[in-house]
Amino acid sequence: MRPRRTRTAAPRTAVRGMPDGVRPRRPYDAPDRPPDAPSGRPRLAASRAPPRGCAAPRLSPPAGSLRGMAIRRVVPDIKTESFEASRVFYERLGFEEVMNLGWVMALAAPGNPTAQLIFMDRDASAPVEPDMSIEVEDVDAAHEAMRAAGAEIVHPLTDEEWGVRRFFVRDPNGQVVNVVAHRG
Repeated sequence: MRPRRTRTAAPRTAVRGMPDGVRPRRPYDAPDRPPDAPSGRPRLAASRAPPRGCAAPRLSPPAGSLRGMAIRRVVPDIKTESFEASRVFYERLGFEEVMNLGWVMALAAPGNPTAQLIFMDRDASAPVEPDMSIEVEDVDAAHEAMRAAGAEIVHPLTDEEWGVRRFFVRDPNGQVVNVVAHRG
């Protein structure tokens, strides 16, 4: 019986028929190109229409929107039955507790305090629990814009005892959004 020949695998950088470490040139690998020159790689034209079935990007805000409104943070509001289990779990990912009112707890990333998670077992003053919170610069202007657009306000504009002014609005997907601003 003849001995089996074993094949040795070529290094990953090798290309069949080329010396080790040498790769074939592609059209955009011009070695004589200055370092600050564009790569010459093919790019999609900026004026190309979006694929069929996809909406074109909106170039201006819809009527009634608040141009220039500063959004300070967007935070998911997560329903929980165990604040302690939630805190311990997310501490393993680097979050730390920054607020706990007994019915609501906020965790934040130490290096980026706007990266937050909110956990609640109920809302202290509203008939529903929100799905997310959006902190805005001017909550009164946001409330007026939503009211004028005919959006469903599910909790009225209210000054809460814990130092925020907020209202809840239902988005087109049925999600309840807590729109909030911290007072003074």
